[in-house]
Amino acid sequence: MKTPQKALIIQGGGFKTAFTTGVLDAFLEAGYNPFMIYAGVSGGANALSYYLANQHGSCIASIDELMKDTQPKLSRIVKTGTLLNVDFFHEIADSLVPLDMRHIINHQLHKKIGIVMTNRETGNPHYFEPSPENWVEALIASCALPFVSKGKHIINGVEYMDGGWSDPIPVEWAILQGATDITVIRTSPAQQRQKQALHDYLGSLYHRKDEVLKTIFAENHVRYNQTLDFIEANPYNVTIRQIAPEHDLQTGSFTKMKKALYPDYEYGVKLGREYLDLLTQDTSTFSKLSKTKNPASLT
Repeated sequence: MKTPQKALIIQGGGFKTAFTTGVLDAFLEAGYNPFMIYAGVSGGANALSYYLANQHGSCIASIDELMKDTQPKLSRIVKTGTLLNVDFFHEIADSLVPLDMRHIINHQLHKKIGIVMTNRETGNPHYFEPSPENWVEALIASCALPFVSKGKHIINGVEYMDGGWSDPIPVEWAILQGATDITVIRTSPAQQRQKQALHDYLGSLYHRKDEVLKTIFAENHVRYNQTLDFIEANPYNVTIRQIAPEHDLQTGSFTKMKKALYPDYEYGVKLGREYLDLLTQDTSTFSKLSKTKNPASLT
């Protein structure tokens, strides 16, 4: 019998990634990393990077540093029109909370890794395969949030923006890479559909003369809901397990409330440990749950 190809998919969510970091730290505590295929979107790509580097506690520290940098800075808002300085990732990964690229090189680069970003010219997702030399650049491109941080980041002459606007939960991509057993870490409740957000509506108006960008914003919620439909329908009949909060997290995508950061992190640790406990108790339970139309928070 062929060994299942295991994949790990990590949704974005800005500062809600504190929850994701908790889940991944629970995995690191248990030495759990059976995956051969990985995809990280936006803040999820940052969490994935510290997980691949085997750095317990480092990602939540990096989010803490980034949150400090979002404290109101009128000069930045006036000069750049943005709140979040994603280029600060360079300083975080290089010195404040160093990302251990040596470990990634020695243990992970033979695996399939996709950092998801959106091509601003085509509107299509791009699953960037990072190298040690451009890893942080890829993280910045995947997190380039329109109207919050700079709306684009250039790699090899191509303009990219946040990957969540083109493929928020890249399960289908993982399947096309050969994955048959997929773990998805979510930052929103598993069955929660989206309505058009105000910033997407404003984005479609702001870019009304650019058909591609107008469509990216106007249809963002539609694309997200279609992704959830795909996961629930599971047309390829693979195993899909989700680790998702049962309720909205205390942090928001752009929150500056540090007091909400660590409760969400601890909640992620809790669900991560529960997930691993259930895996060791009865893996058939997950196979059954993954076929249901209304998955629980751990499915």
